Amino acid sequence: MEEPVEWIVKAQNKHGERLQIQYDICDHEGGKVHELEQEEPEEQGGSEVERGERHPPLLPVSPLKPSRHDRVARAKGGRQGVGVIALKPRLPQCEIHMNEVALSRLAMPDFGFSSGEARLLSRLRTPILVQRYLDSINYNLGRREACLSPRMVLRNGRANCIEGAIFAAAALRFRGHPPLVVDLTAVRDDDHVIAVFKRFGHWGAVAKSKYTGLRYREPIHRSIRELALSYFEDYFNPAGEKTLRGFSAPVNLSMFDDANWMTTEKSVFFIAEHLVGVRHRNLLTRSMIRDLSRLATIQREAGELEMRRARLAQKRSTARIRSARFRPQS
Repeated sequence: MEEPVEWIVKAQNKHGERLQIQYDICDHEGGKVHELEQEEPEEQGGSEVERGERHPPLLPVSPLKPSRHDRVARAKGGRQGVGVIALKPRLPQCEIHMNEVALSRLAMPDFGFSSGEARLLSRLRTPILVQRYLDSINYNLGRREACLSPRMVLRNGRANCIEGAIFAAAALRFRGHPPLVVDLTAVRDDDHVIAVFKRFGHWGAVAKSKYTGLRYREPIHRSIRELALSYFEDYFNPAGEKTLRGFSAPVNLSMFDDANWMTTEKSVFFIAEHLVGVRHRNLLTRSMIRDLSRLATIQREAGELEMRRARLAQKRSTARIRSARFRPQS
């Protein structure tokens, strides 16, 4: 069998950038190479084809998918159109062409993170990987006024609810998503902050919580209200009351870029103060609230598993620090 004929196709993409791609041209059905006459092509618009120094004529080929006429002719057993030519793309020997996604990743800013921090964030390629990282670190049971920035979360390896949401927003921004957070309000309970993202026209969320059910949500919700309602059954206080009542519109944290909210070593509690002043919408009516039932014991115990793990991790950390502090010197 003869060697495949190599061609170089020069064209322009939709952005007006010139491309140069090398192809092997062979018959799609029988693997036979088409013999091309070495003639000068006629003046035609469109792509420019070169084979070394010569310009062969354009071939009358049908599209890769058979047309309706060909399908009808095949069904009747009649004569079909011109055979399909399969183009096998190959990288040029002297140039390496990267797609737009790869180029955008190379051009992605580091937002002031160090090389090691940027390397870790680059591994969190999807929202679920961001969630798994938040699940792997301890829950921060320290002072609420000392709100850690994403850099300090990476450095200390712990985060509470709002710190986890801010970190998730920064990690999603590192992959091209806008840094959006939503505040969920409650009665006789703490608020909960989640980082939201949108895929395929639907909303999902990444979150850190000491309650088991107040974490990741798949991007299957058509609105922020629908996403907030998905947290209702798992949002309860120690008395077993279902306490979720409202939600805010998504807040873009890029408004705090002047304060270096992603990389500062100071507290970013100003983000929490801003979320309190944002307009919130109610999820339930008064009649719905009066008819709410209390949480079942088995559901409450399942929801508090993460809280028990967080308290146990804090006790172990405190005991480790005390043993290191009062260790006798030899």
